[in-house]
Amino acid sequence: IYGANGSGKSNLIKAISLLQDMVIEEEIPSTMLMRRYKFLHNTSTTTTLIAEFISNDKPYIYGIEIDDKSIVKEELYISGVGKREDKLIFERTCKNEKDSNIIFNEEFYKDQEAKLLGGIIKKNLLKNNKTCIKMLKDLDNPLLDDVKNVYHWFSENLRIIMPDAKPIAITHLIDIDDIFHKYAEEVLCSFNLGVKGLKSIKKPINDFFGSDNKEDVERIIKDLDDSPGRMLGLRSHR
Repeated sequence: IYGANGSGKSNLIKAISLLQDMVIEEEIPSTMLMRRYKFLHNTSTTTTLIAEFISNDKPYIYGIEIDDKSIVKEELYISGVGKREDKLIFERTCKNEKDSNIIFNEEFYKDQEAKLLGGIIKKNLLKNNKTCIKMLKDLDNPLLDDVKNVYHWFSENLRIIMPDAKPIAITHLIDIDDIFHKYAEEVLCSFNLGVKGLKSIKKPINDFFGSDNKEDVERIIKDLDDSPGRMLGLRSHR
């Protein structure tokens, strides 16, 4: 993505990040938060965000329309990628705080157990200020497997790296993955900063921190003992 300053490149990434947050956290943004985004500054009209993507080799279209208080519309389709008609998975609409509806595809209503589940979802589980992808993927019904695919894409596959992000796993990847090590080294050297190579160095924790930082060492060891297998990142404040 490229363009002039102020042309909307960052806003596009922020919009994708906002959509991801709404799916994973289930909450729509508050009016105050929406006004922080230039593309959502006018809260007197509805805002629509749509993503088309592939998860587990299957194309999907997910879209949500919101106003400053609730979800107006939320829908999920299997994409026909322009070659055939999109196939409905679900569509939910909210006319007001008390009037919320959801419909599924024909296959869903042919199954009696799923049909009963659909009534429970409509009557008891829909919340007008919450997205329903996460709620639906937690229900034990094979006819909702597509919803699980979609949630997995948002929660596990979609990774948004902002300019101020500091991923803690990069050092570990450089240490264990020769291909990534070579790639990182080539990229860093290409910036012409005088860097000639890249390598990782392992030290015992006491040697790294020294004898004057026993409290820090004890805290880190405790954190690791409390969460076996966890990767702990440390950053310099200088």
